[in-house]
Amino acid sequence: MNGKIKGKYQFKPLLLIVPVIIVFCLVFVIDRPDDRSGAGGGDSNGDPIYEAASAIAVPTVTLDLVTGKTGSVDEDPGEPIYAEPSSGSEEIAKLQYNCCVIAADDESSNEEWISVELPNDKRTGYVRKENVTVSKLSLLDDDTPKSRVITEAVKYIGTPFIVKGQSLDEGIDCSNFVQQIYREANVAIPDTPNEIIREGEIIDKEEAEPGDVVYYDVNNGGGHVAIYLGDDFQISSMGHSGRTYPEGGVRIGKLVYRDRTEPIFYRIINW
Repeated sequence: MNGKIKGKYQFKPLLLIVPVIIVFCLVFVIDRPDDRSGAGGGDSNGDPIYEAASAIAVPTVTLDLVTGKTGSVDEDPGEPIYAEPSSGSEEIAKLQYNCCVIAADDESSNEEWISVELPNDKRTGYVRKENVTVSKLSLLDDDTPKSRVITEAVKYIGTPFIVKGQSLDEGIDCSNFVQQIYREANVAIPDTPNEIIREGEIIDKEEAEPGDVVYYDVNNGGGHVAIYLGDDFQISSMGHSGRTYPEGGVRIGKLVYRDRTEPIFYRIINW
């Protein structure tokens, strides 16, 4: 009996406090000025909470691309890449028209020269700034299939081109490159250009997203395939008489390059 009475009286103070809290909260809410009624004009756009949410950055990785502009689509002498920031030093490669290399992260660039990465030689080269364009390409960097395709593809810049090659490290051709990169997104596709595009649907360039396949009707109908990176850039494994990067191998380039015809875009993965 005493236990039951004692139990009842234990809850009475709580029952008295609850109405007080409710009244206090109502007064606070009614009298509180609306934080969203200033610059936000009374809607969610002006609420700091909404602004903070909209300001959350999409994870990206940025590449500083150095693109050759010496020559034209039909004639391409290429821009020399030197071992030192001097035209009197050893010429170690050529940067072809509309072909890209990545700017090196060092302090040796100046007003006349820019340093670039040469992964084949594992060293830095130098090109004249007046003969190249420099642009930033932001790539999605999360765990979506689209992102895995892109981030995996750029890992292999510099891999040599080998006809029917299947090694992402030793040498690979264009279609095997696309096929193996797509595996990273758990998508199985064939190993020839024309069979790859049969797996997808043609889309307009305006609809194309990074990770979609770019097809070129070249090589006497054999075709060439690449992976779209956005902003008119693509990455693929290209030939050019067995030359090494950046004249051949896995590299980034503009969509239209030398003998490449107008690209056709294919969606293989329904992003």
